Amino acid sequence: MVYFPIGNASLFIVHLVLVLLTIFLCFLGSASASAEEAAALFKWKASLSNPDNPLLTSWILRPNTTNSSNNISKEVVASPCSWSGVSCINGSVNGLDLTESNINGPIPLSFSNLNKLEGLSLNGNNLSGPIPPKIGKLTSLNLLDLGENYLSGSIPPSLGNLSNLSVLDLGGNQLLGSIPKELGNLMALRNNLSGSIPQELANLTKLVFMDMDGNQFSGHLPQGLCESGVLAFLSFEDNMLTGPIPRSLNNCSRLRHAYFNGNQFTGKLSEMFGGFYPKLNFVDLSNNNFYGELLAYWGRCPSLTTLRIAENHISGSIPPELGNLTELRVLNLSSNRLTGEIPIELGNLELYVLDLYSNRLTGEIPE
Repeated sequence: MVYFPIGNASLFIVHLVLVLLTIFLCFLGSASASAEEAAALFKWKASLSNPDNPLLTSWILRPNTTNSSNNISKEVVASPCSWSGVSCINGSVNGLDLTESNINGPIPLSFSNLNKLEGLSLNGNNLSGPIPPKIGKLTSLNLLDLGENYLSGSIPPSLGNLSNLSVLDLGGNQLLGSIPKELGNLMALRNNLSGSIPQELANLTKLVFMDMDGNQFSGHLPQGLCESGVLAFLSFEDNMLTGPIPRSLNNCSRLRHAYFNGNQFTGKLSEMFGGFYPKLNFVDLSNNNFYGELLAYWGRCPSLTTLRIAENHISGSIPPELGNLTELRVLNLSSNRLTGEIPIELGNLELYVLDLYSNRLTGEIPE
C-alpha cells in the first residue's frame, strides 16, 4: 500500500472544506425549516376570518419559479423572520407575539410544526374554538399566553408535556371542566373551571405567576405550594376554597401580589405569611373566615402598599409595627373583632384609605 504524505497546507484545505460543508448543510436545514414554518404561519393567516388584518400585511410568500410543485412548502422561498410579531434564532421561529392584534379565528393544528417555539403570546384577541392538544408537542415553550380570548372546551392534558413552561395564561376564556392533574406549571386560569385544585400543582419549580380567580374551585390549596420560592403573583380570588393557607408560602420570598379574598379560607392568621417578603406589594385576605391576631411581622414588608384583611374574625389589637410600612397607602381591617386603641404610629403613614369600621377599637384615628 502506498501512503501519500499530507502537508500542513493540504490539512488546512481539508479542514476548511469540512467546515464550509458543515455550514452549508446547516444552512440548507435552516432554510428548509424556515420554509416549513413560513408555510405553517401563512396557512394559519389564510384560515382567519380577517386574513387582511393590517398587522399581518408583512406575512407574504414569494413564489419559487424554479419549482412547479403544488406543495406550498416547496412552492415558496420565504423567511418568516421579518414578519410582524415573529422572532427567530438561527433562522428558526422561536417567538410569536400577536398580543391584542385583533386576530379572529381558531388556534391551528399547524402550530405544532413550530418545534423551536419558545414563546407564544396571543393574549387579547378573538380566538375561538378549543385549544389543540398538539400544542403539547411544542416542548421548547417557556411562555404560553392565550388569555382574554373566546376559547372553549376543556384544557388538554397534553399541556403537561411542556416541561420548560414557566408562564401559562389561559385566563378570561370560556374553558370548562377541571384542571388536568398533568399540569404542573400554570399561570392564569380565570374561566368557569370547577372541582378541586390538583395536589400535583405543588410540584412547581419554575412557576412565577398563578392566577385562578373567578372560578368555582373548592377544597384545600395544595400543600407545598411555593416550596420552590419563585412565585411572584398568586391569585385565588372569588372561588369556594376552604381550609388554611399552606405554611409553605413562608418560602415565597419573591412574592409581590397575593389575592385570597372572596373564599371560605379558615385558620389562624398568625400562622400564615410568617416569612420575609421584601418585595410584597399587595395582599388581600378579605371575605374569609380567618381568626387569630395580627402579629408584628406584618411590619417587616417594606414594599407593602395595600393590606386588606376585612370581613374576617381577626381579634386582638392592631400592632404598632404597621407604622413602619412607609409605602402603605391602603389599610382595610374593617368588620373584624379588633380591640384596644388605634396605634398612634399609623399617623406616620401617608394613607389614602384607612378603613377600621365595625371593630371594637377605641381612641381617635391618628392624623
